Amino acid sequence: MILFPKLASLKNVQWHIISTESNHNSPQPWSGVLIEKISAWSTFLLSKSEVKRSSEIVALAFWCRKANLISIIKHINKYDKIDITKRQPIGRVFHITPANVDTVFFYSLVLSLLSGNQNIVRVSSKSGEITWQIIRLFREFINQAKNKQLASLVSIVEYDASNEIATKAFSAWADLRVVWGGDNAIEAISHIAPHINQLVFPDRYSVSLIKLSTLENSQKTEEMITGVAERFITDLLPFNQQACSSPKTLYWLNTDKILQTLFWKSVHVLLASIDNPFEAADEVARYVFMQRLAIKFQTNFECISNQVGISNILISGLSVDALSEHRGHGLVFEVEIDSLNLLPYADKLQTVGVFGLNENELTQLKIKKENDLIKRDVSLGKALSFDHVWDGKHLPFILTKAEKESQNDNNH
Repeated sequence: MILFPKLASLKNVQWHIISTESNHNSPQPWSGVLIEKISAWSTFLLSKSEVKRSSEIVALAFWCRKANLISIIKHINKYDKIDITKRQPIGRVFHITPANVDTVFFYSLVLSLLSGNQNIVRVSSKSGEITWQIIRLFREFINQAKNKQLASLVSIVEYDASNEIATKAFSAWADLRVVWGGDNAIEAISHIAPHINQLVFPDRYSVSLIKLSTLENSQKTEEMITGVAERFITDLLPFNQQACSSPKTLYWLNTDKILQTLFWKSVHVLLASIDNPFEAADEVARYVFMQRLAIKFQTNFECISNQVGISNILISGLSVDALSEHRGHGLVFEVEIDSLNLLPYADKLQTVGVFGLNENELTQLKIKKENDLIKRDVSLGKALSFDHVWDGKHLPFILTKAEKESQNDNNH
């Protein structure tokens, strides 16, 4: 039996997964049972040969491993001073997902499941193939008899963004609405059921910050640079470079031109050995955006180079406004700086992927983060690794509530 027949009767809404009745009470957040279920989902994914062809799904599977989930609990207890297992589910969560980043919605869904919430996820008809693959695999997983508890906590729907009646109905059902998307999409959704408790993830930009130094011999220097190039590509290629944490600009901190050239040679060699994720349409998009930069922002291009499938452009005086309009497509800006004060600090700066900084420079960056000038800093190659504190928002805490709040809800 379906859990909410009134919602199921909404017009022009396709239900890919629909919650079923359950005799279970709401599970305690981050309980052993929930951790085992999500861990089983990880094992299920990694057992599928088709999954091994998708680095994004493999990354999701590894993130859902039991060891990682337990590590998150320990971090929350030790550093955030929150006993997350003593809190209560917030209740019902309605997730509205982006079309351009196929797996990001599933991380917040998993965190909501671990919090014991019931969830409805709206996916876009423009979503990529990976999204539909994950939905199909998850449906197969929860239909197994031993996973019926998860089946009572998840529904996944698809409908057009213009269907405000559906968005209003799902929002009225929810205790929290989680919206991933661009600024314009979030603004439009926020006008629908505007009084709902809402968590949003708007447009952000991210950068790489690299400082290269010559090592004791040329071979070690070459090996080091190759490793840096591999990490950079790991951050750059997924999701067509359109994720909020994908680097749009590479900031060279006090790095010699010769080492920069060796880096790009390594990138070129590595890209030539893998499938090119960028197509002819991306090349056109890069060209159009470069023209727009020159006209709208009077941007000066000092040097333009084309690698295999990507373009890197050395720029002087890159504005925050110009960077915030960057939409990926394999275009990498380069800016040379001699101080961390020259990074593009602004509310939209999310992730800084770092390599080669000394202890003093890392401390400076930590202070910038504490002052909320950046949302997160990670080692180069880890920019797309999801964290339970995302975009400065502590998701496990937001997706649960204190026991006192739960008692007050019951009294009402």
